[in-house]
Amino acid sequence: MYIMRGKIYQRLTGSDYSGEWTKNRLSVDGWQQFNHLEFLVMWLRHAKVEVVGEETVGGRDSFVLRLHPSTPDFWPILLREGGSVPLVRDGKLDPVQRDFIKSATATWWVDKQTFAFTRMRVAIGLEWREAQRSASGPATQLSRQPVPQGEFGKVPSGKDWAIDTVIEFHPRAYNQPVMVVLPPEAWQAIEGLVFPLR
Repeated sequence: MYIMRGKIYQRLTGSDYSGEWTKNRLSVDGWQQFNHLEFLVMWLRHAKVEVVGEETVGGRDSFVLRLHPSTPDFWPILLREGGSVPLVRDGKLDPVQRDFIKSATATWWVDKQTFAFTRMRVAIGLEWREAQRSASGPATQLSRQPVPQGEFGKVPSGKDWAIDTVIEFHPRAYNQPVMVVLPPEAWQAIEGLVFPLR
């Protein structure tokens, strides 16, 4: 995933669009208001946290923390993170929509001395069944914004499906300048969904 010039570029894997690149616009106002520290605090408030071990990451001795949010409580975390949240209308979900997330865990590696992150992983399991679509109505979308038929984000009609997503962060330097170089193939990315940050 790359973030530059007001857009997120991401290469898709494990789907019909595997290998394709998509680009999503960012909300400028939301980006300026985004508070990463507050997002991490939300994780701590909504999850059971346990220390599961110690590892060395990039030469730094680190504690390994495992976080297990309950499924209903994971939605506010996603809302706080500000991604393109599936099946959310006005920040509220009915029970059918809430069942869309089947599992969610996070693993944090934290430096023993500075308590800075040395690594972070978030794993999310999503599942959709046609019965859920029928119960929540034919207009249900996987984002807040409707998209043309055949593009990313629309719930497949007449299908049951599941997606397992793993996102990893590997911080290399704190408070240092960063140069982002986009892979050449990403410049041909398909215009995806609006990705507002809140």
